[in-house]
Amino acid sequence: MITRMLKEDTFFDTSVGKLKFAKGSKISFYDNGNICEGRLAENQVVSTPVGELKFIGGIAISYLAFHENGVIKEGMLAEDQEILTPVGELTFAKNSNVVFYDNWVVESGGLAKPSAITTSVGKLEFITILFHKNGNIRGGILAKPSEFSIPIGKFKLKSILFYENGKIENVILAEPCIIEISGEKFETSEISFYESGKIKEIVLNTPQEITTPLGKLKFAKNTYLSFYENGRIKGGKLAENLYIKTLVGELKVKDIYFYENGEIKECGLAEPQIVNTPVGKLKFAAVSNRFEISEDGGIKDLENKQTFYGPVIGRLKLSFYENGQIKGGIFAEPQIVSTPSGNFKLSGIYFYKNGNIKAGMFYQNPLDNASEITINGVKFKSGDLIGWDEQGNFVGKMRYD
Repeated sequence: MITRMLKEDTFFDTSVGKLKFAKGSKISFYDNGNICEGRLAENQVVSTPVGELKFIGGIAISYLAFHENGVIKEGMLAEDQEILTPVGELTFAKNSNVVFYDNWVVESGGLAKPSAITTSVGKLEFITILFHKNGNIRGGILAKPSEFSIPIGKFKLKSILFYENGKIENVILAEPCIIEISGEKFETSEISFYESGKIKEIVLNTPQEITTPLGKLKFAKNTYLSFYENGRIKGGKLAENLYIKTLVGELKVKDIYFYENGEIKECGLAEPQIVNTPVGKLKFAAVSNRFEISEDGGIKDLENKQTFYGPVIGRLKLSFYENGQIKGGIFAEPQIVSTPSGNFKLSGIYFYKNGNIKAGMFYQNPLDNASEITINGVKFKSGDLIGWDEQGNFVGKMRYD
């Protein structure tokens, strides 16, 4: 990815014609030379396979984003506009942020007026609309609460989402309801389903004590409480911090998730903690939900006053194998770790079941002169995963699960 600061309004060629991007703004490019994102200098009309679209320009939020293949990814409409969708032409609202897949299928957007669309549960009037990439209806927010049948009965709905095959994936209810899962009752206003119709997840309206493999635990209000298809609890955010005993020591956690057999799968640490691992004591990061981008391109954790370099959001939980052995996690701060290929400063680590290192997240402060390392001819930059096989042989760059 290449980024440029524009000293003056500048025209660039795009897949939809020449566009003028704003002076004093940054414009980024993919490695293939196509524009990734930039701020438009003024309102501009572009011709696309789904219609003539006029996008907002000249203001701070007038960014137009593209997919790597040149298809528009996202932009804000300057006026109410008709756009061709998989269900025909729909009128999208002025100031609506419209998102497209890389095949020009509309992913999401706000409508200028309620539009009736046929779905697997009947005809629904949407005010925002979402589609799957293959063109099937994904769902959206309803123009007004409407009563429909869902896998657990008839309810008034505010919004609905579907799987690609038309099965209901998620609903937000117009009013709270009491539902029963594996003999326990819950008050909720949002429910997600497996394709089988079994409950996958609910949002708790009130803090509640629930039976778990560790006994009765109190889960927090507004937490997403997850279940396996057989009704066994998967986990969620706790109402208060809890101390749990594991093979790597006693941990203070703020959320917890279980395997189907009841063993701990992962947990969010309530504070940075030193943990016993197969390569010694290492300090792992606390879980967080508040981030911002730092000036040097890092990810700043606003809750725990930490800065990370690499794709850490969604990976801050400490994870375990079903036998209780540590699987891995992200460090509270970069640490020197002895690996089969030498000592490296890492910002996270993952192990095989046998305790050997599977991968480490390479760390390099972007402000340092050396921004990458080379191992066996393979270059790594900060945030890349350095990988080994179960016998400790170097395998190169690995992908995140």
